[in-house]
Amino acid sequence: MKNADINLGKACNNRCLFCANGEPTKEERRWARAEHVEREMDRHRQEGAESVGFLGGEPTLYPHLERIIAHARKVGFQRISICTNASRLADRERLERFLDAGLTRVAVSIHSHLEAVEDGITRRRGSFA
Repeated sequence: MKNADINLGKACNNRCLFCANGEPTKEERRWARAEHVEREMDRHRQEGAESVGFLGGEPTLYPHLERIIAHARKVGFQRISICTNASRLADRERLERFLDAGLTRVAVSIHSHLEAVEDGITRRRGSFA
C-alpha cells in the first residue's frame, strides 16, 4: 500500500530528550494551514497513495485534525493514521470525534513502562499517567 506522511508542524506537549525536532522555535511551532494539507492529500491520492499518516510534533494538538481526517476519508484513503504520545486521546470524547471522522490507525509513542523513566524522557511530569 502506497503511503503519504504529512507533517503538520513541530508543536508538541512533550519535550522528549531524543526528539528529532529538537527545541523548535516559535516560528517552527506554527501549524500547516489546513487548506495546504488538504491539497497535499489530494495530490498524494491522485498519485495513488491509499494510506496517509499525520505526524508532528504532536498531531492531536493540531487545531484542524478532525477536519483533515474527514477530508482524507472523503478523498478515499483506506488507512488514516496518526503517530502520537496519546496524552490527549485520554479524552474519550476527542478520541471518538477522530474515529468518527475516519481515523483508522494510531501509533502510540511510549518509551518506558516505568513512570519515572517515561516522565524523565518526555520531560513532562505526568506524561506516563
